[in-house]
Order: sequence, then structure tokens, then C-alpha cells
Amino acid sequence: MKEKQMKNLNVEIHMLQNFTLTNLNRDLTNAPKMCQFGGVKRSRVSSQCKARMTRMHNFFIEAIREAHGDLGVRTKWLASAIAGELAEGLLEDSEFHSELGLIDGKTKEDIKRIAKERVEPAANAVLHLIGLTPKGSNETEEDNDDQETAEQRAEYLLYVGRGEITALAKVAAKNYEKLNKLAKSIDIAVRSQETKKTGKAKKKDTRKIVEKIDGFEDLAKLFKPLLKRKDQKGKTSYAADIALRGRMIANDKDMNVDSASQIAHMISTNKLRVDNDFFTAVDDLLPSTESGAGMMGDLGMTSACYYSYANVDVRTLYENLGNDMSLLIATIKGFLRSFYGSFPSGKQNSTAGFNYPCYVRIVVKDKNLPMNLANAFQKPVVPDEQTSLEEASIEAFEKRLQKERDMHGALAGFDAIITQKVATLYPGLVTDKNDIANSTSEAIEEVCNAVKKEYTNA
Repeated sequence: MKEKQMKNLNVEIHMLQNFTLTNLNRDLTNAPKMCQFGGVKRSRVSSQCKARMTRMHNFFIEAIREAHGDLGVRTKWLASAIAGELAEGLLEDSEFHSELGLIDGKTKEDIKRIAKERVEPAANAVLHLIGLTPKGSNETEEDNDDQETAEQRAEYLLYVGRGEITALAKVAAKNYEKLNKLAKSIDIAVRSQETKKTGKAKKKDTRKIVEKIDGFEDLAKLFKPLLKRKDQKGKTSYAADIALRGRMIANDKDMNVDSASQIAHMISTNKLRVDNDFFTAVDDLLPSTESGAGMMGDLGMTSACYYSYANVDVRTLYENLGNDMSLLIATIKGFLRSFYGSFPSGKQNSTAGFNYPCYVRIVVKDKNLPMNLANAFQKPVVPDEQTSLEEASIEAFEKRLQKERDMHGALAGFDAIITQKVATLYPGLVTDKNDIANSTSEAIEEVCNAVKKEYTNA
């Protein structure tokens, strides 16, 4: 029987947020990031910065944990993470204890460290088995024999769920002896490929010869499926943040996950002006015979009202979460709350730029027709004596929204809006009075309830 296809809902969030003097996201010169928009320079916070702050926020983490969902990690140290869990699992085995040698009198932490070091070659072999040639001692800039059995890094940052790491470690524990044997064979194979000129093995040559090792293919069949693209019939669930943001692994497209959300770069509604803050620091133990500052420098800062935008393709998210309704609602709620409540961390210790949004509009459509409304600010907003920067930005946004409705209508999904809620410090500036919520929290609850109702009735 063919499974019924769920509605292709879209959830959007638009925010206006006025920050005090800050340097939230820096470029290579330590100046605030900027962009050219509408013919003038604007302050900018990258989408990568906002995405990380969102997924790392307690609002998101707590929502997923309460729904018993999984969370992801970005790391090159996947082998180290596997080794840690593998060692803990094997420490329950008396035979493995005897393999560690004399450990009487050692602390639990020392025993865990010794155990982890012992299983590192097996954990490194797992990287090869899932198709990721690790950077070992033969690929470092300087040869170092002491790194032969050290923890090895993957060739690039991987995005994996903690549940996936645990699954890899469990399979590794069941096949520990085979992995140890394979690790020794891999070491011999890699060394045989080292060139006389550089003392390094080429990655492609290493992969080819390692994959031909006796028993490699059989072990790979046990490990690779743990990170493969899910079978829709099996309804396997990815970690919530991976389900939202997707995953791309160049070596194996079957490990890729389609993103269910998009996050735009935050750009200022007003024209960029950078002010240089010249600072000095006093040496508290400066001898009385000397004078002057202990150090000095300067840092670019700016004050700006930012427009932020993100959307969620609910059907893709639902499928990525294994069709789990409670986890779907928790992920959307956690995402919206953390998108609203998270702050970029750049120079916050010296600026304390914790300014919450003055305007939040959340929209639910029964068509996947997202619309970024940054063009409301093609002309930079300029406050005056009667109108603040926040008020002028809201007015510009509301006017553009009305123009978009009049011009595009159903073609842009304005007829498909199931619900929309606005939380703002300035309700008098909102055109749709019936959509005003008492608080951002209430607005998020109402749109999440609308999504749940639509999918329950589907």
C-alpha cells in the first residue's frame, strides 16, 4: 500500500533586531562583517554564525531532549568519539581488562584513558570502513613516528548524530578483534604507499589499496549503512539539527541529508557605519619607575538594526525525523525559540549586546513558497526625531509586505497562509491587527499547534 504523502507546509520567521554598539561577527581584519545591498554598505552577520548559535542554544537542545530526540555534532575527531564510547563498552568485558595489563591502583579516569588509547587503532579503522580516509602521521606536515597510533582526524568536518556515533561504537565492540587485525593491515598498506620523495601516501592510492585488504568489504557492509541515507520504509530518524540543516559528505552521496530549512544572512536595515574603538590596558604590576599602557589596540564596531529570515520545509523535516510527529513539533518549536533567543557571540564580553527582537512575524503556509522580504530595506532606513530606527524598520517591512501581497498574491502563497502571528513592541505599526500575539512565546505555540493540527487531519 502506497503511503499517504503529507502536506507540504512551510514555516517562515521574519525578525527585526536592533543591537547596541557591537562586533557580533568579524571578518579577517577583525572588522564587523559587511555587504553591499541597495547600493550601500550594510552590517552583516553570516548565516553560518546564526545557524550555529541557533542549534547550540538551550531552547533547541532542551526541546529535542524532552522529545527524546538525537542531537548532532560537527567534528573532525569522529575516531576519538568512537574510541571513547568503544572503550567504555569494552571495559565491561573481563578479557579486555586483562588485555590492558596492570591497572590495579589506577583511578577510573586513568583506566578509561588507557582503554581509549588501546582501542584507537580500531576506531581509526572505522573511518576507513565508512569511506573517510583519516589524516594520520603519514599526512602531517612533519613526519612524527609518535603519531603512528594516535587519534586520527577525518579529512574534513563531519556532521554526525550522537546516536550514529553510539551505533558505530556498538558495532565496533562486536567486531573488535577483526578491527584490530584490519588496523594492522591498513597500517602496512599505508606505509607501502608512501612515496620516497615526500614520505606521504596519496589519498586516492591509499583508499584503493586499503579497500582491497582481505575482510575489508565484509566489515564495511556492517558500518556504512549506519550513516547511509535512510530507507523511507524503515523511517529512520536523523539527529534533529541534521534533519533541519542537512548534511553533505563528498565521498559518499548516500550519506547526504536534504536540508529542511534555510537561513539568510542577517543584514542591517540601516547604512553601515564603523566606529573604531581605541583601547588600552593597564599593567597592574607595572614598576613605579615605568609608565604607559601594558597593551593597546583598536577594534571596529557598529550599531545596527538587523533583518533576519529563516524558513522550514515541514514535510522534508517530517521525513528526516522518521515521521515522528512529537519530534517534528519539538524541532520546529525549538528552532523558532532558539532562532529568536540566540545571539552571535562575537566580542560579547566587551559589548554585552544582548538585545532581543522588536518584531517577530511567523507564518505557516500550506504551500512551500518561501519569501525573503529583505527588499523592504533596499533604501536604508533613517530614523528621525519622531521615529526610532526600530519603528522606521517595522514601517518599511509592513509596507513592503503589503506591496508583495498586492502584486504576487496567490502566486507567492499569500492565499495559502494557514496562520500567522506577530509579536512586537510596537503593535500600532502592524497592519494585520488580528494576527498580533501577546508574546513571542504565544506566537510560537500557536503556529506549532497549527502545524500539528494540519498534519493530524492530513
